[in-house]
Amino acid sequence: MTKILSKLNRTIAPIRNKWAAFAFLFFCSSSFLFGEAIFFYHGSSTDGIECLEPKLRYTPGEEFNSPPSIYASDLPAFAAAHSFPWSSDEGIDLYVDGQAVIMEIPSSVYERLLRKTYIYVVGSNQFSLVECESTGHTFRAITPVDCLEKVSFESVVEAIEYYGGHVVIKEHF
Repeated sequence: MTKILSKLNRTIAPIRNKWAAFAFLFFCSSSFLFGEAIFFYHGSSTDGIECLEPKLRYTPGEEFNSPPSIYASDLPAFAAAHSFPWSSDEGIDLYVDGQAVIMEIPSSVYERLLRKTYIYVVGSNQFSLVECESTGHTFRAITPVDCLEKVSFESVVEAIEYYGGHVVIKEHF
């Protein structure tokens, strides 16, 4: 009987290992299958950030009393568009058409987009969707987040366009 069990274990073990490998691969890829992002992107004009810390600075949409936060996006061009300080009150419009990010800016603001910018890649697990923001591409973390990678660009415009977005200059505001 022990010989039979031993032989059975040798036969089943590779199947079990293959099943475990399949299950692991499915788990790792299920985020892609179900549309969940594994990585988010944070834009900044600050170089050399290793860990993003929650701050109380800019708030998305019409949200009031936002907690100190880190904002990121599942769209890197959207993060690039937020890598410099701006406000809708200045005549800047940012929207998403499908997966394309479009930033419309008055010509008077264009020079601000010509500064170096950095896109930081972060894990998505600490972030949750900011529901008051209308595009559905703004996520918030309220605890520190390690940066996994940094991509440098000579300008905000270059970063937005690199990731498939468009910058449109409005002559009149």
